[in-house]
Amino acid sequence: MTNKTLMKISGSVLVLFLFSVAGCTTLKPVSDLSDKAVESLEIYKEIPATYNDFCIERCQFNLIRRNQVVRDTAVSCDCRVFKSADRATTKVYHALVAYFKSLGDLSAGDLTNYDTRSLNEALTEGKFGSLTIDKNTVTAYSALGKLVMEAFTNGYRKQKLRQVIERANPNIQILLQVFKTSIGNLEMELSFQKERNFALYSELLMEKLTGYDKVRLTTDYYREIDKLTLKQQQLNTYSTGLVTIAEGHQKLFDNRNKIKANEIKEALGKYAAELQDLIVDFRKL
Repeated sequence: MTNKTLMKISGSVLVLFLFSVAGCTTLKPVSDLSDKAVESLEIYKEIPATYNDFCIERCQFNLIRRNQVVRDTAVSCDCRVFKSADRATTKVYHALVAYFKSLGDLSAGDLTNYDTRSLNEALTEGKFGSLTIDKNTVTAYSALGKLVMEAFTNGYRKQKLRQVIERANPNIQILLQVFKTSIGNLEMELSFQKERNFALYSELLMEKLTGYDKVRLTTDYYREIDKLTLKQQQLNTYSTGLVTIAEGHQKLFDNRNKIKANEIKEALGKYAAELQDLIVDFRKL
């Protein structure tokens, strides 16, 4: 093989390499947004409130109101509906995380292995306390899970990115809205606890108490309010992140045919930066 031939081969390899690098670079904003979406979503595991927690707290509060002290084994709380709400919310969470992980891997050209077992769990239609899972939500959950499984099973490549975004967006928007509603329900429950505590402590302060006891009672009240407010702020920050993720993916969908355009890359970078700020804000609370 002559030196001239070797130079031609080397040149061809270099061109292919440069095209490959360019492709990865142009899709990096999609990968970055997906990664930040996953990081933001995974804060769900740190959220300091669940439906089941509220059910147990209500039972305990009722015992307190009756001045009853019982062993934990004697406390009878029917929290089945609340546990079902938690399970439904968690299933939606897993579906969203699985999708954005697959989207990030696909845009980075590294869609290899991912544990999809959580996507095999069916989402059931029904009303679970304050959380409603309707037929549209069940359909969206099933369709998104099927898409993620299909992407991994069939070894999708970057060329499929536009089709994946197109198929996923309607389902992503539905699931993010339901997820946001569920988080909002938890925040509303905290507001209910605030009102309930206000009524209780106001009533207690009307009793014949010493000045010292009144100060202690008032101090306890504000400490409880501060704890509830902190939880509300955390839930609100997390919910804002869900809105940002929804808007970011909608931007992707609206511009799926020109993802590599500079203005789109800048917009996606803005959404990723907003999610990073919200992640920092949550951790500071």
